[in-house]
Amino acid sequence: MPTSLHLRPFYYARHGETDWNKAGRLQGHSDIPLNATGHAQAAALAKQLEEHQHITAIATSPLRRAHQTATAVAKVLPRPLHTIDGLKEFHVGELAGKPRPMLFDALGEKLRLDAIPGVGETFVDFQRRVVEGVNEALTLSEEGPVLVVAHGGVM
Repeated sequence: MPTSLHLRPFYYARHGETDWNKAGRLQGHSDIPLNATGHAQAAALAKQLEEHQHITAIATSPLRRAHQTATAVAKVLPRPLHTIDGLKEFHVGELAGKPRPMLFDALGEKLRLDAIPGVGETFVDFQRRVVEGVNEALTLSEEGPVLVVAHGGVM
């Protein structure tokens, strides 16, 4: 298991808001789109990054909320989008759509070691997957920093 990220500069952006974010519901691998606020946030991010033409590639989670955010950025930074499965959010399994505190109740002391009933992956597996996904993103370009667009848990 890779235990650390490649030593390369990169930018990281979390996707914009969804209705489930706003309601405090767990999303995990559920493919929830951005809401109007999220689209506005993605446009604002794109405007902020417009001056960063030295970004050489954009990597995104395949989940719609991240991909929509990355697509907004790609309109001002005309770079191809690279979809990387390893950048998906923590797989909350049966807890998808439930109130966020239910995950923390379910995790308890099991966060690092055990499978959690009803949850799709262990924290250790999630960590391994994310490190591999970010490292894959960091290999997309040798010529400058990469932008990674993903999720709060990935961050």
